[in-house]
Amino acid sequence: MKKWSLALKVFLIVLAVGVLYILIRTIIRASTGEIETGMAVTRFLIGCVLAAIAAGVAAGITSVVMAFKQKRKLNLPLVVFIIGAVVAVLYVMVRSIIRVSTGEISSDMAVFRFIIGSILYVAGAGVLAGITTLVLAIKRLGE
Repeated sequence: MKKWSLALKVFLIVLAVGVLYILIRTIIRASTGEIETGMAVTRFLIGCVLAAIAAGVAAGITSVVMAFKQKRKLNLPLVVFIIGAVVAVLYVMVRSIIRVSTGEISSDMAVFRFIIGSILYVAGAGVLAGITTLVLAIKRLGE
């Protein structure tokens, strides 16, 4: 078996910590009666998805840092993810500022919309990076 890369190790560690945190928090809140069982399951599933997104971002950042440290060229899927993530966060930020300045939403709501929008759009950047990886793999099969 090949050695695991540092980015994969970071992804797995962050994912495990996130899922365990969500699991413990959900069990405690459900057992104390703070939330009902159906809501606990929903919160757990959403928390696991958010933990996976956070783990992916952490792995991407680790890959970038390692590439710069080793002075090697970044691979194309990583470049697509980084560009997509930066554009996504800037887009959500500008859109939130415009909506607050026009009075469409309050500044308190803008914070929540910025956080949720950034997570969703960065997840979209991850999907784009995945599609790029698949395209490159198919291209290599043809060679």
